[in-house]
Amino acid sequence: MSTSSSSFVPDVNRVLKLKSSDGEIFEVKEIVAVQSGVLKQMVEDGCTAGDIPIDNVDDLTLAKIIKWCNRHHNDEGKCHVLSEEEEKEKEMELKKWESEFIDELNYDELYFILTGSNYMNVARLHSPKSGGHDQRKIARRDS
Repeated sequence: MSTSSSSFVPDVNRVLKLKSSDGEIFEVKEIVAVQSGVLKQMVEDGCTAGDIPIDNVDDLTLAKIIKWCNRHHNDEGKCHVLSEEEEKEKEMELKKWESEFIDELNYDELYFILTGSNYMNVARLHSPKSGGHDQRKIARRDS
């Protein structure tokens, strides 16, 4: 198995086919899909021909994880330099979107998204760096 390379550049035109645990096929641009550490490693290893099974994630959960990744895919590799003001504005807009995304979920959806993103290694969604929205929602649910 190859090791992750800092020179890896996803193909912006290539589309991967992800197959949820209940058989639904999702077509996702490679540049979006590689936010998943699992899928990034598969792309780097050349193991993405045909349908890629995401066995532990159902179609509704996978759709939400893909929605998150679609919104965040350009964050890591900015194509142009933003001014400090533009950067702050973009960050505030993204935090607002994340908060709304998390707040729209019920407790079960949140649980499945967190476990699915953990399974797929979508760090920005399942880690505390995602803004803590998920932890606050769980805390509200438990109180």
